[in-house]
Amino acid sequence: MLGPQDFRDVLIISREGSLKAAAIVLEIDASTMGRRLESIEARFGARLFMRTGRRLEPTPDAASVVAAAGKIEAVELAFQREMLAREPASVNRLTITCAEWGVPLLTPILVEVAARHSELRLHLRIENRALDLVRREADLALRIGRPVEKALVGRRIGVVRYGLYAAASYLEAHPPPRTVDDLEGHVFCALDHSVSRAPNVRWQAKLARDARLILQTNSMLSLVESVRAGGGLAVLPRVLGDVQPELVRVLPVVASVERDLWLVLHRDLRRSRAIRTVVDELVSGIRPLFA
Repeated sequence: MLGPQDFRDVLIISREGSLKAAAIVLEIDASTMGRRLESIEARFGARLFMRTGRRLEPTPDAASVVAAAGKIEAVELAFQREMLAREPASVNRLTITCAEWGVPLLTPILVEVAARHSELRLHLRIENRALDLVRREADLALRIGRPVEKALVGRRIGVVRYGLYAAASYLEAHPPPRTVDDLEGHVFCALDHSVSRAPNVRWQAKLARDARLILQTNSMLSLVESVRAGGGLAVLPRVLGDVQPELVRVLPVVASVERDLWLVLHRDLRRSRAIRTVVDELVSGIRPLFA
C-alpha cells in the first residue's frame, strides 16, 4: 500500500529525472531518496524507474502511480490556494520569483514592502526559467511576456526597452560607432545559447553579424559587468544600462527591441488580501522604473 508521501516521491522523481535532483526538491539527502524509492518499489511490487544515461525514466508500471500522484497534488494545491484566499491572516508567507536581471529592481522594493507589512514573510526566488505557479513553485512572478496559461492572470506593468551599450573606457580605446556598419570592427559580449531565441539576443546577433565575440554568459548581471569592465559592446535592458555611470548607450537612434513586463499570479489567489497587498505595492514600485 502506498501512502501520500510515496505518491509525492514518485511524482517528484519523474519530474526531476534523478534521485539527487528529487532529494533537493524534497530537502533530504540523495541516499535517503534512494532508500525511499527502494521501499516504494518493494511495496508496489514492480520497478518504477529505469536508468537511461544520467536520467531516471518512469517504466510503464509507473504511469498509473504518476497519474494518481498528479491528481492528488492538484487537489492539495487547489486547497492551499483556497486557504490562502480565505484565510490571509494565517497564510502570510509569499514567494515571488523573477529572472536574475530583475534582482536589482525587485529586491529594494520587497525590502520596503516587508518593512511596511511586518505580518508578511516574503521569499524572493531567482530563476531564469518560468516557475510553475499552478504547482505553487511561487505565488507571484515578474515575467517578460503575457501569461499564456489559462489558470494564470496578470497585470502589465511596464515595457522593457533594450539598448546597445559600451563602457566609456572601451569607447576611448576604440572609435565610437556612428552607424550599424561600423559595428563590424568592434568586439561584443553576449548571452549564450540558453536564451538564443529571446528577441533581445536575436537583435544583438543581427547587429553584431560577423563582429568578434569575446565572452558569452548565461547571466544578464554578468553581461552587465563584462560591459562595465570594458570587454566590448552588448545589448542590455535600458533599466539596467542607463543607471550604470560607466556605460554609454551606443547608436541610440537605431530602433531597438521592446518587451512587455507582467506581474503574474494564479487566478484563485486574486481574493487573497495578502496577495493583493503585495501586488499593489509591487506595481506602484516597479511602474515608475519603466515610465
